[in-house]
Amino acid sequence: MKSNKGIPKDNKNVVDEDVGNIVHSNEFKCSSLVGHSASVGIMANLGNLLVSADDLGKVIMWDLNTSNQISSFMSQNNDPVTSISILNDNVCYFAAGSSVYQTDLRVNSPSCLFELDEDVNMIDLHSNSHYLGTSDDSGAINVFDLRTQKRTRKFRSSHTNIASCFSFRPTTPWQCWSGGFDSFVHCWDFSTGKIISSLSTESESFQSDKQNINPPYVNSLCFTENGNNAAIGLGNGMISLLRGIPRKGNLNCHDDLLECHTWSVSALKFHERFGDHYQLISGGIDKRLCVWNIENDINVKPTLSLFVDCHQKINDIAIVNNDSLTVAVAGTNHSIDLYSL
Repeated sequence: MKSNKGIPKDNKNVVDEDVGNIVHSNEFKCSSLVGHSASVGIMANLGNLLVSADDLGKVIMWDLNTSNQISSFMSQNNDPVTSISILNDNVCYFAAGSSVYQTDLRVNSPSCLFELDEDVNMIDLHSNSHYLGTSDDSGAINVFDLRTQKRTRKFRSSHTNIASCFSFRPTTPWQCWSGGFDSFVHCWDFSTGKIISSLSTESESFQSDKQNINPPYVNSLCFTENGNNAAIGLGNGMISLLRGIPRKGNLNCHDDLLECHTWSVSALKFHERFGDHYQLISGGIDKRLCVWNIENDINVKPTLSLFVDCHQKINDIAIVNNDSLTVAVAGTNHSIDLYSL
């Protein structure tokens, strides 16, 4: 197993923005979706469909064109839903407790597909729709074949603490990544169950100057559409931006450290609608929603272009309109707030 223990901080490309110089205002909030009666923990969207779930197990389907509820249902045993993946307008998968469910959104009839030994924290659906991966409280990573409803292969190792996040790497057929509270990111070949490369976030280079209470555990993870770039949100408020990732998945590549959040980075999404640059949207439990501009040239430092105080701890974000960059924010408020950025 290859492991990148980090390089000295002086050699890192650290972007530390003084947010006191950034104009931040609640004027970007354009509307709210009201229907939950508890903290909204997770969302997923596809086209004009948004699916959200709260800590009481209520799942709501929204029509983003009208901001109206389409339908809703409760999870089994009212367990909080921790992750959602949408297949199409009719079918989605979600995790609640130690189970993974499939539901037909037309009739809202969840059926249990897989039972795991520990609570599931995240699921992700492969781009070919044949595989679904999970990360759970035991630190284990699993990939299931939805055609046979069986595990593809037993992974030969796992995280030594909670496995908090999981994602298939786009355009790379057999690669998936996971992050955990052991402060490791692993890149896997799920056809063999072996780790290709690993990145430790415990080294000095990942320490935050803004706070040192939370450890740099891995809290969130996302990729650009081509899979060449990834963002990793840490418990200490830092974001590790990996650019130009080799196809084989070596994690020892160009690394920018983005520093604006003062607490755990709970959600990350890339916005890619420009020719010469793209954007990263980050949200944290410090109530901050940040927009970062990133040039295609990896030698140009990313810059913080916008910082919004959302007045609630952020659990998840979703980009619901690419053209106008409208971002849905789910958090400790019982509503989903929409911001036009």
